[in-house]
Amino acid sequence: MYGSEQKNVESLEHLFRDCNVSARIWAGSDLGIRTENTSTTEISTWIINWIRYLINLEEGERRVIRFMATLWGLWVLRNNIIFKGMSFVPQVFYSSFSKTVTANLQVDASWEKNYDAAIGWIAYSSSGSVINHRSIRMRVESALQAEALGIWDVLKWACNSGQLHLEVLSDCLQPLNQIAGVEKGNHIIKGILEEIQKLYVCFHCLCFNFIPRHLNMLAHGLAR
Repeated sequence: MYGSEQKNVESLEHLFRDCNVSARIWAGSDLGIRTENTSTTEISTWIINWIRYLINLEEGERRVIRFMATLWGLWVLRNNIIFKGMSFVPQVFYSSFSKTVTANLQVDASWEKNYDAAIGWIAYSSSGSVINHRSIRMRVESALQAEALGIWDVLKWACNSGQLHLEVLSDCLQPLNQIAGVEKGNHIIKGILEEIQKLYVCFHCLCFNFIPRHLNMLAHGLAR
């Protein structure tokens, strides 16, 4: 695939794992993946085995997203080399790839019976540093509407800032279930849910998860 190693027929094993460049990229990642002695394993089996292993580790979901993002990065690198004549420069690859790795978005909202509401969110990079945060006040019909607007707002920011792999965390389960289709969408937030779905095309990977209030205190403080 890369340079003198390019062949008439390129296998997926070579592209994603066995090529010297691919092996260097896996070895340089923080996932602890080495590709030696794996050339007889089909790539589909190799990927499934690693996902099963990584998901059971601490912060397993983020590790799996990192793994899938690396596969995507290898595909993009391959296309850049073959179709754009670019060279593999490790510093450039890791710099551009780091922008695609998971952003952790924590969001919360508050609502009063006089229809005053506030939303707050905070975005973390994969290394745990704060990327951005926001707090705004508004008037809405319900607490559920405020929670949904908070999720929509942080996704709009993520889309505009080029974040590609996201985990959205909220301590309000109802809008998460409605986004996932587990619960029937409430008519009050139907339009917001539709706008959230329109943003899916901005991201390579997007997941929504519930967290308890005590783990969401920074976003909760911004939503006061």
